[in-house]
Amino acid sequence: MTSTLIGSLVLISFLCIGASDPDKEKLREAAKSIMYDCKGKVGASDADVQSLLDKTIPTTKEGACLLECIFTTSKVMKDGTLDKDATLKTLEVVLKKDKDKEAKVTQILDACQKQIGKGTDDKCQTAKMIADCLQKQGKLAGLSPSS
Repeated sequence: MTSTLIGSLVLISFLCIGASDPDKEKLREAAKSIMYDCKGKVGASDADVQSLLDKTIPTTKEGACLLECIFTTSKVMKDGTLDKDATLKTLEVVLKKDKDKEAKVTQILDACQKQIGKGTDDKCQTAKMIADCLQKQGKLAGLSPSS
């Protein structure tokens, strides 16, 4: 798996529901690799990383920048905004097996893209907004975090 796979455990927690264990494990390993690489790049703390591992959104500036790095590396974000098409392409390996889930994920991404728009001038804050939206919309769509 390449670094273009979703790098955020926040996303993986609901987007991998129903995926086979090998698919989930590949995504998790890719996510962890990206997350720890980004941790060093942005100076995030162990607590920021633990937030993601606990499937919560970090509350610090460095934690928000950790999300931005993860999202940019994994192509969830492009030019500081949510990139729906690239995200769907990245998740194709998981979503192609479940058309109902694919429709729900598309609906979630559409809602977040509309809600967030171009985001803010602060890409880190925009990443936090994206993570929050994806998490909330995922719950509304009935995709709860997987273990």
